[in-house]
Formats: sequence, C-alpha cells, structure tokens
Amino acid sequence: MVGYEFLDGDSIRESDIGISVADATDSTKSESDVVLTEHAVLSISSAVQTSREICQIMKGCMVYTVSSTLQALAVRLILLLWGLELSCFPMLVIAACNYCTSTAMLFERTKSSKSPDSLKAKKIIATGSAFGSYVALSTVMFFIITTRTEFISGIFKARSLVGHDDEIKSALFLQMSTVNHAIGLFTQSYYGCSFGPLVTISFVLSQLVATIFAVYGDMNSPLLKGIGWSWAGFVWLYNFVLLLSLILICDLRNLAKFSTSEITCWRLFTEWMKCRRLLSRGKMLMEMLTFSAISGLIIVWSIYVYHVMKVQQQ
Repeated sequence: MVGYEFLDGDSIRESDIGISVADATDSTKSESDVVLTEHAVLSISSAVQTSREICQIMKGCMVYTVSSTLQALAVRLILLLWGLELSCFPMLVIAACNYCTSTAMLFERTKSSKSPDSLKAKKIIATGSAFGSYVALSTVMFFIITTRTEFISGIFKARSLVGHDDEIKSALFLQMSTVNHAIGLFTQSYYGCSFGPLVTISFVLSQLVATIFAVYGDMNSPLLKGIGWSWAGFVWLYNFVLLLSLILICDLRNLAKFSTSEITCWRLFTEWMKCRRLLSRGKMLMEMLTFSAISGLIIVWSIYVYHVMKVQQQ
C-alpha cells in the first residue's frame, strides 16, 4: 500500500508492506514500513533502473570472466600438446591486467534494459564459452603461424621465431594479453556499457606495460628475450583484425534472424533500428580502440625517444 494523506494511515497499517512518499503526513510516515525520499514513486523507478544497470554490468563481467578463464585453460592445454609450456609469470601478469580493467569497467556508464532482466546462468556460460573458444582458437592459430612458417617474418622484415621458444612465449604473452582486454571491452559494449576515461587509461597503461615486457624482455623474469617492435606491431594488427571479425560475426548472426518470408513494415522498421544499434555499438568500440591505440603509440614513441637520447648521452 502506497499513501501520503492522513486517511491512508489505517490502510498502510493493515497492509503487508506500507510505503509513504516524501511529502506524506507525519502520521502516515510513522505507520509505514518504507518511507521514500523523493516525490511520488520516483525512488521506486530509480531503484528499478539502477538494478537493471547493475544486472547489465554483472552479465558483462561474468561473460568476460568465463571467456578469459576458458581461453587461458584451453591455450595452455593445447600448447602442451606441442611441447611448449607457458610459465606462471605471464599468466599472472595477464590476470592482474584483466582485473584492473574489469574493476575500472564497474565505474563506467551503462544502459539499462527497457524490459525486466535477469541473470541467466546457462546463457552467460554459453556466451562466455563461445567467446573464449573463439579467442583460444585464434591464439592457437597465431602460434601455428609464427612457429611453423616464416611468412610473417618475411613480410614484416623481422627475425624468425622458429625454434626460439623464449621469444615465442613473449609473443604469446603479448597476444593473449591484448586479445583478453579486447574481448573484455567487446563484452561490455555487447551488453550496452559505454567506455569512459577510466577504462581507456587502464587499457592503455596495462597494454603498454605488456608491450614493453614483450618487446624488450627482462632477464629477471621468465620472459627472457624480447621480440622487437616488428613482431609487437604484427601482434596488435592480428588482434585488431580478430576483433573486427568477431564484431562482424555477431552482427551477421543477428541479421541472419531476419526472415524474408515474413516481411512487414513494422518488421522492417524494427530490423532497421537493430542495424542502427549494431552500427553505433561497433562505432563506439572502434572509436575507443582507435583512441587507445593512438594514445599507446604516443606514449611508446615518447619512451623510445627518451631511451635513444639516454643511450646517445652515455
């Protein structure tokens, strides 16, 4: 029972849950179980909208967690079949960067669904498994291309990685790190979340650290040898094409649901609106990735110039 006048006090007292609005009389508020702080029922509508936004964020984070976990497990198991074992240190760095970005995503804006929403475990696990399997297969394909052929080294004028396990591990570390973050950003945009400066800064800084680790290496860590800027550029280009193909696959899957046998004006209008939403989502994601890539290149170039000047002074 919701009321605000003096005469509503008896009804609120007898009801199971009594609610009084902000401008209700003192006697009505004293008999109520819940007192709203805003006029009318704005508090209820605001609570419903906030709960739907939280539900959207939770679905994106859970899908991202399932996909990243499946990718890490599948890649390690598949690489073991080829006799290449990734150490725990690269996986810990990837996990730390993932948690930083996923934590930043919790503070970004999101769009609440217009209909009642719920957390469907089967759908979340299925979506996360699909994304994780796609990314795991792309990592295995990257491993085969870089270790079984010299095609990429010939195009990019880089040294071959065939037979160099330490450099292969560095390349796999960079590829898994960048594609993990890209999938995280994709899942957030898939569920209506928009990216702000916090996520962008977190993405740029974490991938800058991963790129520097992979390019230069560190003698004090399991990443023994660097792969150079040529291979790092190929890894970024490979993951960029991978993300574009994933966006196209998801968009084509949604467009394939359109049946030409049941064409109506309303159906054409709704499908046109869906296409607009898909294009706007892809545009938002591409703008964010472009801004992140440009920012990362500026920072990396500044560090490189500083390093060259320091070497010349010595």
